[in-house]
Amino acid sequence: MDLWTGDRVKAELVAAFEVLFDTSGPVGPGGHGSNWPSYVYEAREIWEMRREGTNTVGRMRARIQRRAKEVTASDNVLYGMRLKNGIEIKGWIPQFLEKQGGARRCLLAHVFGTVEANRFDRKFKVSVWCRRHGVSESTFRSRRDRGAEMVAFGLNEFGVPVW
Repeated sequence: MDLWTGDRVKAELVAAFEVLFDTSGPVGPGGHGSNWPSYVYEAREIWEMRREGTNTVGRMRARIQRRAKEVTASDNVLYGMRLKNGIEIKGWIPQFLEKQGGARRCLLAHVFGTVEANRFDRKFKVSVWCRRHGVSESTFRSRRDRGAEMVAFGLNEFGVPVW
Protein backbone atom coordinates (compact mmCIF):
# COMPACT_ATOMS: atom_id res chain seq x y z
CA MET A 1 0.00 0.00 0.00
CA ASP A 2 1.36 3.40 -0.99
CA LEU A 3 1.61 6.02 1.73
CA TRP A 4 1.85 9.77 1.52
CA THR A 5 5.33 11.21 2.03
CA GLY A 6 6.51 14.77 2.51
CA ASP A 7 8.00 14.92 -0.99
CA ARG A 8 4.80 13.59 -2.53
CA VAL A 9 2.73 16.14 -0.58
CA LYS A 10 4.95 19.00 -1.81
CA ALA A 11 4.64 17.78 -5.41
CA GLU A 12 0.84 17.50 -5.14
CA LEU A 13 0.52 20.97 -3.62
CA VAL A 14 2.60 22.45 -6.44
CA ALA A 15 0.53 20.58 -9.04
CA ALA A 16 -2.73 21.71 -7.39
CA PHE A 17 -1.76 25.37 -7.44
CA GLU A 18 -0.50 25.10 -11.03
CA VAL A 19 -3.90 23.74 -12.07
CA LEU A 20 -5.64 26.48 -10.10
CA PHE A 21 -3.58 29.22 -11.74
CA ASP A 22 -4.01 27.66 -15.19
CA THR A 23 -7.78 27.42 -14.90
CA SER A 24 -8.54 30.75 -13.24
CA GLY A 25 -7.45 34.31 -13.58
CA PRO A 26 -8.47 37.91 -13.21
CA VAL A 27 -11.99 38.92 -14.13
CA GLY A 28 -12.19 42.10 -16.15
CA PRO A 29 -14.91 44.09 -17.89
CA GLY A 30 -15.64 41.18 -20.24
CA GLY A 31 -16.79 38.99 -17.35
CA HIS A 32 -15.37 35.57 -16.61
CA GLY A 33 -14.46 34.99 -20.24
CA SER A 34 -12.04 37.93 -20.23
CA ASN A 35 -9.19 35.89 -18.76
CA TRP A 36 -9.36 33.20 -21.45
CA PRO A 37 -6.89 33.50 -24.31
CA SER A 38 -7.80 33.17 -27.92
CA TYR A 39 -5.73 29.97 -28.09
CA VAL A 40 -6.04 26.91 -25.86
CA TYR A 41 -3.35 24.25 -26.07
CA GLU A 42 -3.12 20.78 -24.62
CA ALA A 43 0.04 19.88 -22.73
CA ARG A 44 1.32 17.62 -25.53
CA GLU A 45 0.99 20.46 -28.07
CA ILE A 46 3.07 22.76 -25.89
CA TRP A 47 5.63 20.00 -25.37
CA GLU A 48 5.84 19.55 -29.14
CA MET A 49 6.29 23.30 -29.68
CA ARG A 50 9.07 23.41 -27.07
CA ARG A 51 10.78 20.42 -28.70
CA GLU A 52 10.67 22.09 -32.11
CA GLY A 53 11.66 25.48 -30.77
CA THR A 54 8.45 27.14 -31.94
CA ASN A 55 7.08 27.76 -28.45
CA THR A 56 4.94 30.88 -28.46
CA VAL A 57 3.23 30.22 -25.15
CA GLY A 58 5.42 32.66 -23.25
CA ARG A 59 5.04 35.39 -25.86
CA MET A 60 1.31 35.21 -26.46
CA ARG A 61 -1.54 34.54 -24.13
CA ALA A 62 -2.10 30.80 -24.23
CA ARG A 63 -3.51 28.42 -21.68
CA ILE A 64 -2.98 24.72 -21.12
CA GLN A 65 -6.22 22.79 -21.15
CA ARG A 66 -6.30 20.68 -18.00
CA ARG A 67 -7.87 17.23 -17.72
CA ALA A 68 -10.79 16.56 -15.39
CA LYS A 69 -8.59 14.23 -13.31
CA GLU A 70 -6.09 17.04 -12.68
CA VAL A 71 -8.83 19.48 -11.72
CA THR A 72 -10.42 16.95 -9.35
CA ALA A 73 -7.08 16.24 -7.66
CA SER A 74 -6.46 19.99 -7.34
CA ASP A 75 -9.88 20.54 -5.79
CA ASN A 76 -9.29 17.70 -3.33
CA VAL A 77 -5.97 19.22 -2.25
CA LEU A 78 -7.12 22.84 -2.03
CA TYR A 79 -10.78 22.66 -1.02
CA GLY A 80 -11.13 19.26 0.63
CA MET A 81 -12.86 15.96 0.03
CA ARG A 82 -15.24 13.46 1.57
CA LEU A 83 -13.81 9.99 2.06
CA LYS A 84 -15.74 6.76 1.51
CA ASN A 85 -16.01 6.24 5.27
CA GLY A 86 -17.85 9.59 5.60
CA ILE A 87 -14.96 11.60 7.01
CA GLU A 88 -14.72 15.07 5.53
CA ILE A 89 -11.32 16.71 5.13
CA LYS A 90 -10.92 20.43 4.55
CA GLY A 91 -8.14 21.53 2.24
CA TRP A 92 -4.79 20.05 3.19
CA ILE A 93 -3.27 23.26 4.53
CA PRO A 94 -6.25 24.35 6.69
CA GLN A 95 -6.89 20.79 7.91
CA PHE A 96 -3.40 19.82 8.98
CA LEU A 97 -1.42 23.07 9.41
CA GLU A 98 -4.00 25.44 10.86
CA LYS A 99 -2.03 26.14 14.05
CA GLN A 100 1.45 25.57 12.62
CA GLY A 101 2.31 29.11 11.51
CA GLY A 102 5.98 28.65 10.64
CA ALA A 103 5.53 25.31 8.88
CA ARG A 104 2.50 26.59 6.96
CA ARG A 105 4.25 29.79 5.92
CA CYS A 106 7.40 28.05 4.69
CA LEU A 107 5.51 25.26 2.90
CA LEU A 108 3.27 27.76 1.10
CA ALA A 109 6.28 29.94 0.23
CA HIS A 110 7.93 26.86 -1.29
CA VAL A 111 4.77 25.98 -3.23
CA PHE A 112 4.10 29.49 -4.56
CA GLY A 113 7.77 30.08 -5.33
CA THR A 114 8.02 26.78 -7.22
CA VAL A 115 4.81 27.45 -9.18
CA GLU A 116 5.97 30.93 -10.13
CA ALA A 117 9.45 29.68 -11.09
CA ASN A 118 7.96 26.86 -13.21
CA ARG A 119 5.92 29.39 -15.16
CA PHE A 120 9.13 31.06 -16.35
CA ASP A 121 11.33 27.94 -16.59
CA ARG A 122 13.41 28.99 -13.60
CA LYS A 123 14.18 27.51 -10.21
CA PHE A 124 12.83 28.79 -6.89
CA LYS A 125 15.66 30.47 -5.00
CA VAL A 126 15.31 29.70 -1.33
CA SER A 127 18.22 31.98 -0.44
CA VAL A 128 16.49 35.06 -1.92
CA TRP A 129 13.22 34.35 -0.08
CA CYS A 130 15.04 33.73 3.20
CA ARG A 131 17.04 36.93 2.90
CA ARG A 132 13.88 38.97 2.22
CA HIS A 133 12.00 37.47 5.16
CA GLY A 134 14.83 37.23 7.67
CA VAL A 135 14.81 33.43 7.99
CA SER A 136 17.84 31.19 7.75
CA GLU A 137 17.81 28.65 4.93
CA SER A 138 18.14 25.70 7.29
CA THR A 139 15.15 26.93 9.31
CA PHE A 140 13.14 27.42 6.12
CA ARG A 141 13.93 23.91 4.86
CA SER A 142 13.22 22.23 8.20
CA ARG A 143 9.89 24.05 8.61
CA ARG A 144 8.90 23.32 5.01
CA ASP A 145 9.73 19.64 5.36
CA ARG A 146 8.09 19.40 8.78
CA GLY A 147 4.90 20.94 7.37
CA ALA A 148 4.86 18.51 4.44
CA GLU A 149 5.47 15.56 6.78
CA MET A 150 2.63 16.70 9.06
CA VAL A 151 0.25 16.81 6.09
CA ALA A 152 1.46 13.38 4.96
CA PHE A 153 0.97 11.96 8.45
CA GLY A 154 -2.56 13.37 8.62
CA LEU A 155 -3.48 11.99 5.20
CA ASN A 156 -2.16 8.56 6.15
CA GLU A 157 -4.03 8.68 9.48
CA PHE A 158 -7.32 9.47 7.71
CA GLY A 159 -6.63 6.74 5.13
CA VAL A 160 -6.60 9.04 2.10
CA PRO A 161 -5.52 6.95 -0.88
CA VAL A 162 -2.51 8.07 -2.89
CA TRP A 163 -3.33 9.06 -6.45
